[in-house]
Amino acid sequence: RLFTTLFRDSSAAMALVSVSDQRHVDVNEAYLRLTGFHRDDVIGRTSRELGIVSDAEHARMEALAAEGHGAAMPFDLRRVDGDVRSTRLSLSVIALGADQYVLATIHDVTESVRDDCEHDATGRGRADRGSQVAEEVVRAVGASHLARR
Repeated sequence: RLFTTLFRDSSAAMALVSVSDQRHVDVNEAYLRLTGFHRDDVIGRTSRELGIVSDAEHARMEALAAEGHGAAMPFDLRRVDGDVRSTRLSLSVIALGADQYVLATIHDVTESVRDDCEHDATGRGRADRGSQVAEEVVRAVGASHLARR
């Protein structure tokens, strides 16, 4: 009951996948929002069948699951609309009753990655851009004040 509450109410996208056949057993609402799928489209299907992951990403997921865990691994996830999101994937193998499952927790970091790319492309980080805007405002206010004299 506690697990169910934590799983369902988490703001992080979560999926429970059977180790034996790699099929989705359950997903939370955050997962559905992130992927754009409906629950009925996901349950009973594999990530590969859904087209959420590339073959290379699927192989990485299998390797992590074989180890029993993986924390915050960079991972590209393809939404139902084809948009690719940059995420961080954490996996844990858990036992529920006699069965084993992979609990996947996914955080969308697309915007952070885009900001980092902008930083790399312009040589300016967020703080630098904020300082630049502040300087421009000060200059504009100063020019306006001088113009009134």
